[in-house]
Amino acid sequence: MTDSNTSRELLASAGLHRPRGRHSDGPRREASGLAATWQASASDLARLVAAMGCGHAAEDILQSVYLVAMSRSPKGLSHEELRRWLFRVTINRCRQEHRRHDRARRVLAGLAGWMRRSNSVQPAADTAADRQQRQAVTRALEAMDDDLRTPLVLRYFLDMNSGEIGRILGMPDTTVRTRLRAGRQRLADQLRRAGYGHE
Repeated sequence: MTDSNTSRELLASAGLHRPRGRHSDGPRREASGLAATWQASASDLARLVAAMGCGHAAEDILQSVYLVAMSRSPKGLSHEELRRWLFRVTINRCRQEHRRHDRARRVLAGLAGWMRRSNSVQPAADTAADRQQRQAVTRALEAMDDDLRTPLVLRYFLDMNSGEIGRILGMPDTTVRTRLRAGRQRLADQLRRAGYGHE
């Protein structure tokens, strides 16, 4: 499912590409702003869903996020504020998905799939050692609590800085940096125990 096709399908299913009925300019402008923000964010939202271990349900999750946005998004938000709100809703929807399924198995499968896809773009040969190391990283991430895993996913899978992560998760920049530090330390400890890295 490509990002542009996904957003087009979601917009079409919501009837957003062709406003119908009698609406004032205000709701039409709100819908237009949501459509533009969704279009600009769809790729990152899809990557977030995959990195959170929910790639198996990506289409359903993104559709439900879009429908929530259509019916309950806060009014008067700027593009960046609406984008952050969409990230928060997507993260919460992924957490709901994990609560309904065996979280450990789903996170492992989602992260492993994401790593395979991301590494297939790189020209370097994929050695058995590389695959084993990726599996060790995946297992370490899978074992973490959401409080540590989510900031790491946003930072290293979506290349966000601590300020952006804080705005999405609704926490101060200093808390994000503390959690990133703790998450990296937990990851390093797990990898050392698995025989990777140095003391």
